[in-house]
Amino acid sequence: MKKSVLAVLLAVCIVTPIFAATNTKKEINKQTKQPAKTEIKNDTKTEKSKYRKGAMELVIKDGVSVYREVNMKDFNESGDEHFKVNTSFSIGADFFYYLFPKLAVGLGVDHNIETKIDSFSFGSFNMCKPIVGYTNIYAQVKPIIDLESKFLDNIYFLGQIGYGIASMDYSFNLGFSRVKMELENGMYWGIGVGTTIKQNFIVELLYSCNYNKAKVNVGNMSEEKTTKGDTVHQIVKLNFGYKFNF
Repeated sequence: MKKSVLAVLLAVCIVTPIFAATNTKKEINKQTKQPAKTEIKNDTKTEKSKYRKGAMELVIKDGVSVYREVNMKDFNESGDEHFKVNTSFSIGADFFYYLFPKLAVGLGVDHNIETKIDSFSFGSFNMCKPIVGYTNIYAQVKPIIDLESKFLDNIYFLGQIGYGIASMDYSFNLGFSRVKMELENGMYWGIGVGTTIKQNFIVELLYSCNYNKAKVNVGNMSEEKTTKGDTVHQIVKLNFGYKFNF
């Protein structure tokens, strides 16, 4: 009887450590695998939440004008005049905050590098070409429509309104007189459509207008004559940029 009891106890002593070691290995494997699953889930969740409420993004972009024209009003009795502007380039930045997953608001700045109004003439004189440029500061809204595409992530629309800072270089001598044109700063607005490619690259088509008061001074040593009128500077341009998500 004693031998049977000793044999049972010996068997229990041998089997128990083996069983405990087996359970320990299983627990270690579970603990090792569990964080990996959690990490994958978190990555997936982050990927789907890039346009979540409260998200932010910064867009750095360059642009090239496809069409550019200046309309001048009330400068002479012949009525409005339209002048084509040479192709120009721009550089800008937009910051967006997502109020909702598919709607963002933000601020932006865009500098249109100065270029010549090639077809411009002052009355019957064609002495020199004015150089004009703008720096626009604006608020904007961006609604987004997601796309089921591996290449294009979404299509979005832009509405911008703000203030344009104008720069103009136009002056020449006409006989004994000096002719000079200046532009005052004024309102800016723009509308456009764009798309996001592979989460970070953007392409936009934007139509915008700058409204300004123009002043032409013609003067000599004895007298000076000033003519005022309105100008509308229209631009259609393509923007290409890179987006940083926060």
